[in-house]
Amino acid sequence: MEKNLKEKAIQIKGKAYVQVSHRIIFFNETYKEGCIITEMLSPVESEHIIIKATVYPEGLNGRKFVGHSQATIGDGMVNKTSALENAETSAVGRALALMGIGVIDSVASVDEINKATGSQGKTKSGSFCSACGSEGIISAKTGKPYCPNFLRHKNEGIKYNLTTKEEDARVIEYNRKNKEDFDNDKPPFE
Repeated sequence: MEKNLKEKAIQIKGKAYVQVSHRIIFFNETYKEGCIITEMLSPVESEHIIIKATVYPEGLNGRKFVGHSQATIGDGMVNKTSALENAETSAVGRALALMGIGVIDSVASVDEINKATGSQGKTKSGSFCSACGSEGIISAKTGKPYCPNFLRHKNEGIKYNLTTKEEDARVIEYNRKNKEDFDNDKPPFE
């Protein structure tokens, strides 16, 4: 397997990108003596999280590659619940990219690409959720629309579809709220 991991690449905004998980697997399989150490640089109580990742391919006494990442709690969908984890993954991805693992078109992470283009969970799809009426957003990973409240729907057992007419979604939402089944926590649209 080549170090750039081109066979694992996905397309994001027209550029080839290798996910951090594939970079980590390649590192662990290739550099048996290596290690990855992460450190939080920001205060624990801060809403701005800064992570430093250091990659040592030959062990702690050898060369090292350092990557940093930041995330703001509540900024974007992932950072509402997992800002620390998101920042840590991005920092590790950058450190591995600086080592040359998984670099094809850019060192930038998916999150950096989305932040730079202003599309991190914000690209509207023109479709609306049949369960809550929210406008669908386009997934940066798959390019397909989804409801921004899909996790809530999943946890509540609510089935939903995306419709292209906002009026349809509002009518469905209104009707659903008046159904006896909905009041009894039964999923609508069975």
